Amino acid sequence: MVINESDSPITEISVEYNGGTIELPLLNPKSKENARIFPAGETDLTLKYRDISTKEVRIEKVDVYLEPGYMGKVEIKFDINGKVSSKVQIDWLVNPFH
Repeated sequence: MVINESDSPITEISVEYNGGTIELPLLNPKSKENARIFPAGETDLTLKYRDISTKEVRIEKVDVYLEPGYMGKVEIKFDINGKVSSKVQIDWLVNPFH
């Protein structure tokens, strides 16, 4: 989940991982978007976005480790000033069909 608590739109957001990229061209003020990812192997998350104040593209690592079979929730939040934080809750999913 990506949350924008600021009063400005966040643009050019992408979350990259081993197996794909989620792109959010625009996240309006006071809004949020959900997405699912399916890692192809061991991975972390890389967040890219256009900074509200400087208008520069920023790249940040999200402090998380994922691999196939994991499930949970990663919350990336832009606060009122556009500062980024993340909250992670990951559980191992045991597949009973293996």
